[in-house]
Amino acid sequence: MIIDQSQAHCYVYTGREGALSVVGHDLKIEVTKFTLEFKDGRVTGNFDTESLRVLGAVEDGIVDKDELKGSDVSKIEKSIKKEVLQTKKYPKIWFEGDFEADGDDLVADGELTLNGQTKPLKVRATKGEDGWWQSRTTIDQTKWGMKPFKALLGQLRLAKDLDIELQMPPEIL
Repeated sequence: MIIDQSQAHCYVYTGREGALSVVGHDLKIEVTKFTLEFKDGRVTGNFDTESLRVLGAVEDGIVDKDELKGSDVSKIEKSIKKEVLQTKKYPKIWFEGDFEADGDDLVADGELTLNGQTKPLKVRATKGEDGWWQSRTTIDQTKWGMKPFKALLGQLRLAKDLDIELQMPPEIL
């Protein structure tokens, strides 16, 4: 089965750190173009790095779409694409691996290719009461050679850990 952004959702959550972290924002970012294929115990994911869109600032787990001005959102998206993900050089993020489902749990053990580097990654998903599969995985972007975004002479920077959330429909299995 192949699913894409019209049937599933993929979000990236960022945090912040540094002496001036109080002036920054945690962010929720949507990956608006991707595919996931589940077939014969294998899963392949293809995520378009140009398709990231900032949905808003996150405070206490709640997204505030009005906290950031349109020009700020544009500037953040441009910085992520140019300086962090280097989308011209690395237009895709790939995940490939084996998956196994056991009742309401699904585990995919594979490799994530990000920023031109491939590293092992285990992803766990749980089936919710509504039947949808939910996954939230934390990655340390520096393990893939990425440099977290910095501002104000490094006194404000994105945390190295990113949370990746997938929401997938029941029919993937």
